[in-house]
Amino acid sequence: MEEISQNSQTSLDFNSNILKPNNENDLQEIIRYCYKKDLPIEIIGTGTKNEIGKKFQSAKTLDMSNISGIIEYKPEELYITVKAGTPIKNVQDELKKNNQYLAFEPINFSEIFKKSSNEGTVGGTLSCNFSGSRRFKVGSARDHILGFKGYNGKGEK
Repeated sequence: MEEISQNSQTSLDFNSNILKPNNENDLQEIIRYCYKKDLPIEIIGTGTKNEIGKKFQSAKTLDMSNISGIIEYKPEELYITVKAGTPIKNVQDELKKNNQYLAFEPINFSEIFKKSSNEGTVGGTLSCNFSGSRRFKVGSARDHILGFKGYNGKGEK
């Protein structure tokens, strides 16, 4: 197996159990490293869905909280582009400035799991496709996505 060398542009510590990329290049490098080392990865944002299902056994945790932010927002076109680790609350707050809201209803598990009110991140919402009680009328989160960019398990686009 080919060893992945760390270059001077990244500050990743591959010896840590929690890997926290700062940009897409770091993210891709982490995925490639874990693939080549045959290390299972758990992906987290704010951790709002950790209590759902069986506990995941992984060698590394990929913390997406630094891959966050609104890239582009065009209120007149009802169009917003965000990064995967962006909290849903941040998106909703930005939309409210223009009297807008998400077309789907994000679900909040805080009452069920007795945690602080938090709907999680855009990436977690889309990956789980959880939506609230209005799902039957307005659709789920994935019904309102025009496109996304992602990487497969080998770190390829």
